[in-house]
Amino acid sequence: CKPQPEFPVTAAKAAEALAAPELAADAARAGEDRSIRGVGAVFAMAPAFVQALDPASLHAIDTPVAIVLGQADTVAAPNTNGGAAARAIPRAQLTVLPGVGHYDFISACSPEGRANLTICQVALPQGPTHVRALETALAFFGKTLGRP
Repeated sequence: CKPQPEFPVTAAKAAEALAAPELAADAARAGEDRSIRGVGAVFAMAPAFVQALDPASLHAIDTPVAIVLGQADTVAAPNTNGGAAARAIPRAQLTVLPGVGHYDFISACSPEGRANLTICQVALPQGPTHVRALETALAFFGKTLGRP
């Protein structure tokens, strides 16, 4: 794992932070059940750091989950991140968008953002990716939770 533009922390720095007294208690409880009662469905876009999760915790998820990711994601490789989560979570639904990268899911950047921020310098217009992700989410939540 290399540092990401939006969160430039190395694995070594993260391990150092988790060992600090301020976070040690939380880090010691990291394996506990973090389920949130009342959540009826989960939608994830371009999930990353899936390798950091205990595979047994993914297998134990009984909430309906939909994952959408970009086939051209070079930040969170589809097969080892969102794809791995979809294979591990029972009944997870996976949608792979052709040609879409990791940062194509963020809000459309301003001209200043595109000129100055790495995460705004994407190959595809973000609008169509947003529309497809929203349509996928609405269909999933409508089917899973029912219409409002």
